[in-house]
Amino acid sequence: MSEILSIILDVLLLAGLGTMIFYCFKLSKSLDTFRQGREEFGRMVQELSENIIKAEGAIAGLKDTALSSGEDLQRVIDRSKGLIDELEIMNDAGDSLAERLEKLAEKNRIAAQELSGYDFERRYVRKSRLMPRP
Repeated sequence: MSEILSIILDVLLLAGLGTMIFYCFKLSKSLDTFRQGREEFGRMVQELSENIIKAEGAIAGLKDTALSSGEDLQRVIDRSKGLIDELEIMNDAGDSLAERLEKLAEKNRIAAQELSGYDFERRYVRKSRLMPRP
């Protein structure tokens, strides 16, 4: 009986060893897959780092361009403000000149009306005060 027990124990031991060897191979394959994934992940992290560095450079370039464009735009705005002031002065001078011309035209119309005897508003000839009466 001790031989049968010894054989049974040997078979159980062999089955346990076989199961352990099977799981060791399975674990080895899983570790290989993990290493490949880790290497791929490392490459992706490296690519991401490079892309982040490129993006930071691009952002710095955009910032410089925006500052330059802002300065150019500010110069245009300042120049435009100066031109607005000049145009306002010219407009005021034009208005003043137009008012003086209107007053002068009105005086000339009245003088011409008195001299000619023609009523420009009513469009008929009236007797002039300057003309002698017959």
